[in-house]
Amino acid sequence: MLEHGAYTPDGTRIVLFPHPIEGVDPLSLSLYQMLDEAIERGKLELPELESDEIGGKALE
Repeated sequence: MLEHGAYTPDGTRIVLFPHPIEGVDPLSLSLYQMLDEAIERGKLELPELESDEIGGKALE
């Protein structure tokens, strides 16, 4: 998805990523939703990375 968007190298358009809907942990569900949105948009756009702070100082 990062390199070719919603198209495979042979030009086929990806329209669906089959995944379970029920009984899925919240982290996996979030990943599946991100993939569904990327397929709908036609490309995967990752947000800018953020760092948590520990002891008032950001990790690098």
